[in-house]
Amino acid sequence: MQNNMRSIADSMFAAGIEFLPEEGTKGVGVRFRERKLEYVGNVRINRFENSAAIKMRYAGEEFVCVIDLDAVDDHHRGNFSTDDQYSKAISDILHIVLAAAERHAPTKINNGRLLVTYDMLQNG
Repeated sequence: MQNNMRSIADSMFAAGIEFLPEEGTKGVGVRFRERKLEYVGNVRINRFENSAAIKMRYAGEEFVCVIDLDAVDDHHRGNFSTDDQYSKAISDILHIVLAAAERHAPTKINNGRLLVTYDMLQNG
């Protein structure tokens, strides 16, 4: 159940919706947030580096989101063997990848790259 709620929240976050906490006399709510992240390329699998890469842009600055293939295996509790399997697996969790990238882009981009780890996929 917790994973379902997390998937729903991550999907809504990736779609540009944010949840507002209760403040004083104002109740909880939702609103469209200013979107700073967009992805501008398809997933490219690199088996030699054991990673996948997606070109993205955060607040107008381009970077490459690099996803560790071991993190994809661990997240799905599987062991994929082909590029097509990895592409499908990443596509299935793209909302989680986008949410993690948007949350970590302001502080974790280094030399035009953001490495998405298993912990980032689990914790956003």
